[in-house]
Amino acid sequence: MIAHDGRPDNQWRFEIQALRSEMAALRDNNLDPRLSWAQHLDYWQKLTLLIGRARYGVLKITDGPDAEAKVLRDVILELRPVLDSDRPAFGKRPRRLRLYYGEPDVPIYSLLALHLDTKEADGQGLDEQNVAIDEALRRAEEWAAAA
Repeated sequence: MIAHDGRPDNQWRFEIQALRSEMAALRDNNLDPRLSWAQHLDYWQKLTLLIGRARYGVLKITDGPDAEAKVLRDVILELRPVLDSDRPAFGKRPRRLRLYYGEPDVPIYSLLALHLDTKEADGQGLDEQNVAIDEALRRAEEWAAAA
């Protein structure tokens, strides 16, 4: 497929079974019990929009706080959906959703979804995020070895 600016569209690959289960859990309000039902729905909608923007190659990829995506460890990227409100809901601390993905060389124009997870919205979430990034990298290596 060709994007509006003449470049081919990226094609998402959701081949990793654990990732498919994580996506289904988000859709079904079961990904993280620390997220409210409304947050699950809001994140699902916003993540779906970012997945479409990545497909067409129009994401804002920066290191800034308003980035839609960010490069991590020079190997993978994360999609960063943002809720309209970052305040505690029903006494629950705010959490952020991240979809970690890679851009394998073969086939070209592929986006390989690796891992979907949440983390604390503040600095305490960095340890959680590092664990999630490690898992995404492990899945990428496993996928590459099997390809």
